[in-house]
Amino acid sequence: MISLSGATFVSLLCIVLILSAVPVGAQESDGIPPGTPARGSNPDNPSSPPNTITIASEGCDQVEDGATVTLEDGDAAQPTQVRLVDGTQGIEITETGGQIEIDGPDDEDIYQQGVFLDPNDTSFDDTDGVTAVVTSTGITGCAQTTGTVQDGGGRCAHGR
Repeated sequence: MISLSGATFVSLLCIVLILSAVPVGAQESDGIPPGTPARGSNPDNPSSPPNTITIASEGCDQVEDGATVTLEDGDAAQPTQVRLVDGTQGIEITETGGQIEIDGPDDEDIYQQGVFLDPNDTSFDDTDGVTAVVTSTGITGCAQTTGTVQDGGGRCAHGR
C-alpha cells in the first residue's frame, strides 16, 4: 500500500519531469524567424542596385561579430539563396532600433558580396519584393513584425 506522502512525492516528481521536458511557449527563439521579409535599397542612389537590406523584425537585441543572414529571392522556378556574413566583403550586420540592417559597400550590389549557396546560380533577383530570411546565426531576440513573404504580408517595394 502506498502512503499519501509517497503518492504526493511521485506526483510532484512526475510534474517536475514533465515541466522540464516540455519547452516553454513564451521563450524567444534565437535568430530571425524564417520567412521574415527583407527589403533591399540604396538610400543614396535609388536607381542603383541595393547596398542596404532592412529586415522587418523587432526586438533584436544582439548581433555578434561574424553573424550571418541567408536570404532567398522570390523566383518560384529557381529560388536563389545568398549568405551575407558580417565582417566579410564589406558587409556589416547591425541592430538598429530592434531591427536588423545589413550594409554593404557603397554603389555595389550587396547580394554579390555574399556567398551563393549554389555556385551555379548567382543571379539574385529582388525586384519582385519577395526577398525573405531563410536562416541566421549570431543574432538574438528577434520576432517577426509582419506576415511572412509566403502569405503576402511582407511584400516590400524595392528602390529599383
